Amino acid sequence: MAKTLLDILKEQNRRKKVKQEKGPLALLEDLNDEQRRQRQRDRLLDHFREPLIPKKGTLIVGVRCKDGVIVASDRKVARGSEIEYTNKVFELDIGGPLLFAAEGLTGIRDDFFLLLNTEVRRRKGVDTLYEVKIIVEDIIANLTERYAERVREATPIGVLMAGLEDITRGAATLYYIHAPGYGELAPFLCSGHGGSCAYSLAKFLFDPNLYPDLPVEEAAKRVAFVIAWVSDDVDSTVGGTPQITILRNDSPKVESLPDDVIKAQEQAVSENKSRFAEVLSLI
Repeated sequence: MAKTLLDILKEQNRRKKVKQEKGPLALLEDLNDEQRRQRQRDRLLDHFREPLIPKKGTLIVGVRCKDGVIVASDRKVARGSEIEYTNKVFELDIGGPLLFAAEGLTGIRDDFFLLLNTEVRRRKGVDTLYEVKIIVEDIIANLTERYAERVREATPIGVLMAGLEDITRGAATLYYIHAPGYGELAPFLCSGHGGSCAYSLAKFLFDPNLYPDLPVEEAAKRVAFVIAWVSDDVDSTVGGTPQITILRNDSPKVESLPDDVIKAQEQAVSENKSRFAEVLSLI
């Protein structure tokens, strides 16, 4: 027979061996206090618990320039015990170009792109980038609700997205969608496992607050330099040739930074790292 709340309270009263029996309301308050303390202990312990499935490393970068946006990433992907190198920035055409780069657990990222494609097809088109943001927010919120507790990771996925404000025309715009399903404008972002390392360099090279007039071509080169700098040597979970995509204002075409330009930035990184100790000699 299931215990009633009163039975639980009486049992707690006996367990505490109080000399004078408390009333049901006082016992209920005691029970609530105990549960509240347990929740606080659990939240404290959560800070020291390792995720059941560690996040796979990645680095995504987004920059808003005066004439367009950049969405970029490294190419190193860990699936189980295997390492592969593949694109992490994806284009979706819904009458106008959309760019997406996701960070987090690989399987959940795969689920996101599957659900996004299905939902866009089901709706038979959208009219504004803001509508796409709402769709992505709902998908991310549902994936986080489903998996966060299972994998013991509060932020199992995050998504950087870009597009034209009215899908086929308008200013190119960046949004970052956080794991709880909240999206915000992101004029400058370095995120993922290598994000903090990248930001310490990127803010001096292409932060829009410092370089408001930096053209998208020059910013793209600097993004390639930063990703190459972090790859392998600085963060071993980040690697591969940087993938740099550009979407200009009022343009229906997504551009990629040419391979020879990216290789030049990788070479510049190699040369500057070899001379890095010389900086210390100036102190």
